[in-house]
Amino acid sequence: MPSLREFLVTSSTSACTRSRRAARLSNSPHGVFWNSSPAPWLFQIRFLQYLFLIIPGTIIGDYIVQWMKANNEVNSSWGSGKLTALAVLMVLMNVVVVIGLKWRLVVGTMLAAIVLCDVAWQLAKKPISSSEQFIEKVFRWSVFLLMLGFVFEPYEGGIKKDHATMVQLIDYKRTEPVDCLCGNKLACAACTRFART
Repeated sequence: MPSLREFLVTSSTSACTRSRRAARLSNSPHGVFWNSSPAPWLFQIRFLQYLFLIIPGTIIGDYIVQWMKANNEVNSSWGSGKLTALAVLMVLMNVVVVIGLKWRLVVGTMLAAIVLCDVAWQLAKKPISSSEQFIEKVFRWSVFLLMLGFVFEPYEGGIKKDHATMVQLIDYKRTEPVDCLCGNKLACAACTRFART
């Protein structure tokens, strides 16, 4: 059963997504609220979208603090081979996700990520020491956020460099080339931007 923290993160993500979608209509109540500000030079409501980056960071920060306070280090049951395998899998996961989504192979990349997550999940089971518990908690959150990023990937056309999209706020490690500033589909020397693939 998900904890209260996990429930609040998923429900607030859903509410922000619906509110963001409604805000695209500039004369809707959500659009007026989303784009208004009593002091635009100081604060704009649309900046709350960056909480998608800050909230998971504070959750992981809490786990780091708990791990640092726990001095009940017992003998590790995993061994150096299992930890090395987990590290290699996580590096491989980053490579697969970045390359696969850069090439716009969303379904294949998601399936490969699911397989890699499942293998890593089998390795990260049954933590005993505080370090192992920390790795397992961070891994669970990472898998959750990665899958959430895959769900929101097609929303708003994927990642764009022009403005922050929902998937960019969730899966911030990835970038996608966009149309040239002059409107061409190919990059030109004046704009030095990449073409959308």
